[in-house]
Amino acid sequence: MWRDLQYGLRQVRRNRLFSGTAILLLAIGIGSNTLVFSLVNELLLKPLPVRDPGNLYLLEKNREKQVRPDVDFEYLEFRDIVQKSSLFAGAVAEEEPYDGNVVPLSTAGGVRMVMTQIVSPNYFSELGVVAIAGRVLTSADAASLSTIPVVLSYQFWQSQFAGSRALVGRSIRLKGVLFLVAGILPREFHSSDIDRAADVRLPISAARILRGHEVTEPGGESEAPVRFRILARLARGASPTQAAAAMLPPLCAAAEWNLRAWNAHLPKPQSAEALQALIEHDTNFRLDLEPVGRGVSRLRDQFSRALWLLLGGVGLVLLVVCANVAGLLLAKSGERRREMGIRIAVGAGRAQLMRQLLTENLLLALPGALLGGFSAFAAAPYLVRFLPAPRDYAQFQTPQLLTVTPDIRVLSFTVLLMACCVVAFGILPAWRGTGLALTSEIKATGRRGHQGAAAIAPVALQVAFSVVLLAAAALMLRTFWKLDHVDAGFDRAHIVEFALDPMAAGYSIAQTGTFYRELENRVAALPGVRSVAYAARGLMRGVGMKTTLAPQGVVLPRNTFLNTSVNAVSPSYFDTMGMPLPPGRNLELT
Repeated sequence: MWRDLQYGLRQVRRNRLFSGTAILLLAIGIGSNTLVFSLVNELLLKPLPVRDPGNLYLLEKNREKQVRPDVDFEYLEFRDIVQKSSLFAGAVAEEEPYDGNVVPLSTAGGVRMVMTQIVSPNYFSELGVVAIAGRVLTSADAASLSTIPVVLSYQFWQSQFAGSRALVGRSIRLKGVLFLVAGILPREFHSSDIDRAADVRLPISAARILRGHEVTEPGGESEAPVRFRILARLARGASPTQAAAAMLPPLCAAAEWNLRAWNAHLPKPQSAEALQALIEHDTNFRLDLEPVGRGVSRLRDQFSRALWLLLGGVGLVLLVVCANVAGLLLAKSGERRREMGIRIAVGAGRAQLMRQLLTENLLLALPGALLGGFSAFAAAPYLVRFLPAPRDYAQFQTPQLLTVTPDIRVLSFTVLLMACCVVAFGILPAWRGTGLALTSEIKATGRRGHQGAAAIAPVALQVAFSVVLLAAAALMLRTFWKLDHVDAGFDRAHIVEFALDPMAAGYSIAQTGTFYRELENRVAALPGVRSVAYAARGLMRGVGMKTTLAPQGVVLPRNTFLNTSVNAVSPSYFDTMGMPLPPGRNLELT
């Protein structure tokens, strides 16, 4: 084998142009496959970095005529029902992301809005998450009465505090209150989400300060309800269907009790009929346990099919590359026919020559795999930047945290690709190049006869796959062009939006109104600004209210359903957005 390697290296050096071309082609094929598979692995296949992710389920409430399931529960439902159930081996609760989670962080450089998340006391211990600096939150922190400890996400620690370990044990100011930084979470842990994360995690003792009430108080959520996702592990022998059926009645009863307690705390309680309608709506759901061993991702819902198609496309590229390299090797084997014939004549066995030629092919595939893998990981950060930020009904966007990093799956995939390439482009040329006889080569006297179907097959394969790839690429580009030029209903080219919340920074209602008026005047006076407007929800953001609206006097059929969305906007909104109104008039302040 050592002699084969030495001889193969001499062949590579002797044919630098040929070897360089083959290695470059293989690097393109292997690199593109490694890059796309890395993204597929990160978004679709990689398990959550927690203990026993295969036995992790998300509780979902599915309702009729609702696009997405509800995953928000009261903390008391988690503590008194789910956590005490014998069907679950363990359960944790994490606050559902929404606008109320965004609070001001005061630093020496100014004020910045950050995303916070309240978690259950057993959150990190049950998931098996360990801090990379300091410690994680514990059950004792849930009852903190003095300075409340918090933990920071890795990305927030790096971006806001430059990764300083000296921060652990010091205080940060959230919403004007000091909190103690207890630790820093691992880079790969983002909670049940894989592509977004809260900046700061807090114990439930922080609910009174940041949310205005205790989550452990019944009926205390009149203004800003704190909603939690519930993640549970099934006990041995329990099935998701069995657990969902057992949990449904007590959760429905708890939902009714919570609504009645909430109504009793209102200054002006709802009428009995209105309250009963709310109870019927809130308790009319089907409980499901959704496996979340690979995490939750809005990007996965949007792009999973496209990524699988893209992986198939780059797979075809690799086949074209292998066919191309095989054709080059077949052409090259024609130059070595006399060499092979002489070696066979002096006693070399066919197996020895096959081994020699496959070793030479390995010396082409190995550098191609290394170059392709290196280029894939170098290009991965730029590829991730093209992905959109996670979007939901919240006004404040969370940054895109998806990262493509090498792991055993990706490395194994790359090695497998290299081995397949060696077999794909090496076997046929090696088999054909060693099936020779010295006499026929001498009689040929330099003449080359008919090459047969073996020489035509790689070219035909390459042409066939290239036609498929070019057609698919043309269709994709045409689709992209159409999407890019679709009429969105507003002026996409000249609108800039940003979100702000003065009340979260401590402004009163009167101060907020003054602030907005002053800000509007100042922005309108900036050079190049044509118009300024306000909206409660930004572009392409918001949630429907599951209500069908109709013009006055129009009676719709009973089964008509339209998930209507509502937005509060200033009178100049339509002019600013470039939305020409049909006959009628614009909004006016009264």
